[in-house]
Amino acid sequence: MGMTAYRAEMNARGALAYSRKRSSQEIYCINDENVMEGPLGLEQQLKYEMISSDPKIQEIAGRTGLSARSVLKIMAISEARQSRVFDAHELADCLEVTVRSARRIMNKIMDAGLGKVYAKETTPTGGRPKNLVEILF
Repeated sequence: MGMTAYRAEMNARGALAYSRKRSSQEIYCINDENVMEGPLGLEQQLKYEMISSDPKIQEIAGRTGLSARSVLKIMAISEARQSRVFDAHELADCLEVTVRSARRIMNKIMDAGLGKVYAKETTPTGGRPKNLVEILF
């Protein structure tokens, strides 16, 4: 979708590139307002802006060191899940990054004062408990 043929092609290429990065065959769409939607046809779809000039989003991005797109995606995922509490594995799956990167992102969010440890989850086999972090944006 797009106001011009060029913009429609660029949006289609962006949606296709995003879809190819995913492990399953899913369809995504970027509309003429730069909003990513998908996976299309599934009950639970994400919908978030690709570019934002919202000062609140820009401030969160600046404080955390994340991109505005990552902030928007985390917000969309939180809304779709109806929960703002993540562990590193869940956040990694949602953002399509490694668990190590997800831990770094969670630490950046907490260092910026926009997240807090919600709980610690232990496993029956022992080992280090995993932090459940509530993201406050």
